[in-house]
Amino acid sequence: MLTRSYGYAMQLGQTDEAMSAAAYMVAVEDRRGNNKGADTWRARCRTLEPKVSSTMTLVAYYQILCSVELNHKNWRGALPLFRKILSVKGIEQMPFVVYDCYNNMHEAYAALGQWHEAYTTMAKATALKDSLFESQKAESMRELTVKYQAKEKELELAQNKARLAQTQMYVSIGLLLTLLLAAAAFAYIMRQKRRARIQAEEFARLKADTGRKLMQKYVDGLENERERLARELHDGVCNSLYTVQLRIASGNTDAEGQAAMIDECRNQVRRISHEMMPPEFSYADISMVLDDYLCQAAEAGRCEITYKATPEGADWSRVDDSTALEIYRIAQEAVANAMKHSGATRIDVRLAVQGKGLELTVTDNGQPSKRASAGIGRRTMRQRAAAVNGHLDTWSSDGQTIVRLTISRMHVKTPKA
Repeated sequence: MLTRSYGYAMQLGQTDEAMSAAAYMVAVEDRRGNNKGADTWRARCRTLEPKVSSTMTLVAYYQILCSVELNHKNWRGALPLFRKILSVKGIEQMPFVVYDCYNNMHEAYAALGQWHEAYTTMAKATALKDSLFESQKAESMRELTVKYQAKEKELELAQNKARLAQTQMYVSIGLLLTLLLAAAAFAYIMRQKRRARIQAEEFARLKADTGRKLMQKYVDGLENERERLARELHDGVCNSLYTVQLRIASGNTDAEGQAAMIDECRNQVRRISHEMMPPEFSYADISMVLDDYLCQAAEAGRCEITYKATPEGADWSRVDDSTALEIYRIAQEAVANAMKHSGATRIDVRLAVQGKGLELTVTDNGQPSKRASAGIGRRTMRQRAAAVNGHLDTWSSDGQTIVRLTISRMHVKTPKA
């Protein structure tokens, strides 16, 4: 194994390692009694000696040679080797090696009968031994001090680790609680969102159902009103007119009686017509009724409302009752939509004569995107516009929404006889 190590070290150019292997081979071959092999390895060591850079390697080599010489009691051959060891640079850093050298040199000098040298080296060995003992005690004290300090630091470190572990445990518990709270909050928020979505869907369905019901109620109301009017006309006016027809056909010449019956028919028609109109129309025209309604709406809401009828001095009483009623209802719906759904702060209403017709315009500064819930009212307004042969337009421009009713040919009241 040592031979192989020597070969590998030489191949790699590692002189110190090759020297160590060769020196040990000198000792091995000497113990085997192979003097020739020992001499061969000594020669190799002498070749490598000038190239060795490690103090420990040189000292170990010289110690092995000294051991071989002492085993053979070659005192004279051992002494020069001890002197080489003592002359190695840095040997003062190895006091135990120096002590061993002086002790062995004392024995060699004594064996050779050189008592003075033996006493001198023995004195050096003794002095060094005492010094080493004191140094050893001091070193032991230092080691004990270092160990004590190390134990204290280990204890402090263990305490710090325990505190750190406790802190980490508290932090972990805090994080876990935070995560649990966050998860609970997230679950609560998702549950609330789901509940809000379900409520919104239910509200949308309810709103749609309500819209359909309101529309159906409106249509049913119109149908009921038509049926009531049909009954009133059939049972009252038609029968009275039929009686007049029969009297005329029979040659009755009672003109005053027939005139009275016709006047009764006229009164019945007037009564039916008045039942369909708001009470304000019994003493005011469409412009006055609109002005009064808009004043009340402005006072009730938080919205500025202006009204203007053109041209000034126009005779609005000429507008027949059915047309006036539809204009009034459309204006009511347009203003109500602007106030309730768009968040408008200003509404301008204009009623104007346009040739043989008229035009109603309602303008507001609300937000068009908020008018989704006004769909039924718009359909109702279009139906009312169509009922008087008019046209309804709605559009948005420059932050304003305009609702315009255009009646190209206005029906006028028939003058009273």
